[in-house]
Amino acid sequence: MKIFYFEQLAHFLRHSIQVFGHSFVASWAFMYYEPEQTLVRADELRRVFLRLKRLLVKFEPAIQLGTFIPFSERATVPKSHQWVLETSDQVDFLTYNANPNEIIDFSKETSITFQNAERFTLTKTKKLKQYLKKHGIQKKLMLINWNTLTGNTRYTNGTFFSWSFNFGSFV
Repeated sequence: MKIFYFEQLAHFLRHSIQVFGHSFVASWAFMYYEPEQTLVRADELRRVFLRLKRLLVKFEPAIQLGTFIPFSERATVPKSHQWVLETSDQVDFLTYNANPNEIIDFSKETSITFQNAERFTLTKTKKLKQYLKKHGIQKKLMLINWNTLTGNTRYTNGTFFSWSFNFGSFV
């Protein structure tokens, strides 16, 4: 990331604190996101994350900074994101995806595939929690991408959206 980005962010934070106050800005949370398929080296991702963390703490120590962890169904994290495990003491929360389309082959529509897809979000969340526990990491998890695979739009938009708010207490 260019220095310009950090300068602009510093101006934005300074302005926001002046307009809204420290207590409001202290409630903010930022997500550092680098997709699973990246050409950026792990050490560079870590360096930028830590620089961003230092900048946020300088303005308001209570601001939360989390990062995306591309956890796969095979219960692994790519090499480019292994730095998260090594730097977990600096990470306030982790975000992840749990989209059942990852496991569905639509050319082979079977009821077993769709039964697995129904439980995919919960299954993947449990696997991620086990993986993190194995590495001695206990962080808040935020689901940022999921799909419900139902044809009932009212059910999808109402129940699943409401459920996402309660997901933290459920897991």
